[in-house]
Amino acid sequence: MIFYDRLNKYLQKVVRYHNNNGNVDMNRLSQIVLLLLGVTIAGPAEAKKAKHQPPCWITSPCDPYIESDYLIGVGSGSTIEEADAAAMGAIARQFVVTVSQTQTSIKDLTQTNREAESISQVDHQRLRTETEVETSISLEQVQIVKHWERRAKKSEPSTVYSLAVIKRSDWLSRIDMERNELSSAQSPLRMNIRKSKTLYEQVPHYRSLVPLLQKDVGLYNQRQIVDLAQGSMPPTMTVQQLESEFVQKRTSTTIFIAPSTPYRSSVTSAFSNLDMPTSVNPSLVEVRCQAQQEVSAPDNYGFIKARTTLVCAILNDNQSLYEQKFVGKASSRDEQKARTQSENALEDALKPLVDKVDELWSL
Repeated sequence: MIFYDRLNKYLQKVVRYHNNNGNVDMNRLSQIVLLLLGVTIAGPAEAKKAKHQPPCWITSPCDPYIESDYLIGVGSGSTIEEADAAAMGAIARQFVVTVSQTQTSIKDLTQTNREAESISQVDHQRLRTETEVETSISLEQVQIVKHWERRAKKSEPSTVYSLAVIKRSDWLSRIDMERNELSSAQSPLRMNIRKSKTLYEQVPHYRSLVPLLQKDVGLYNQRQIVDLAQGSMPPTMTVQQLESEFVQKRTSTTIFIAPSTPYRSSVTSAFSNLDMPTSVNPSLVEVRCQAQQEVSAPDNYGFIKARTTLVCAILNDNQSLYEQKFVGKASSRDEQKARTQSENALEDALKPLVDKVDELWSL
């Protein structure tokens, strides 16, 4: 309305001027009016048309959110919430290699990140979980900075698009800070391992190191993706290296089973599949057993029942860690055969003892 008022006043001035100074070319004046009216009508129409053109970030990164400065994810859905979740998932999938194994045929939610595949809402939740497990870091710094809605057509419903970004420099600063904290937490654990006399005493420190190393490796891998220059120091040790170091110590740790141990052959045979060798020479790890055997009188059918009991303890540096009773049973019309069979049955009965040693000296 303001434009039309100004146009009307301008035309009135033109008419007054020509009335005072000469004839007015009405044809020329009509052309000017039509031209001005065409501009006023075409202007809003062109602006309205441009408003519904998809923004550049739908198909590729563009100013101000460029890939050199930001990690970028684009997602779409039927609602803003779905589109936001998909955009965050598009960023998350850059850190999770295993996401390709979680794809399904559900098409509730579509990701439009370049070269991305479609994933469902269920897959997106699984993706977020896997990301946190893989890297031990959440996507707290993700920002949803843009939305755009494609209007519904006759054959297609409306679609909402979201643009999620993380500034690379901010994420790198956080990663470096967390890695420094992890390094500080690892140092005293390594010191405790060196100070501990026995492997058993080292085990809790090794176990505490595992999640710290997992997180450090995850952050390092994450930094390799975020930092285009890849100028980060690699982890001082990986979980695989730690496990290898521990296994070497474990396989060189012998289990002392004294030659006087009752039913020693059954005891040593039970430990034959364990990677900690048994020995007749004293060592810091020891299995110590006491035995008792009971034989019943023949029953009405002439069978004699034998019961062989072992009470075994696991010791580390002469400190008892675990003790349990194990029983082997057998019956026969021959007493000696019944005794021998009950002793042989001990080997299977001793499996929980072997499992306990394995548990106490493992990561």
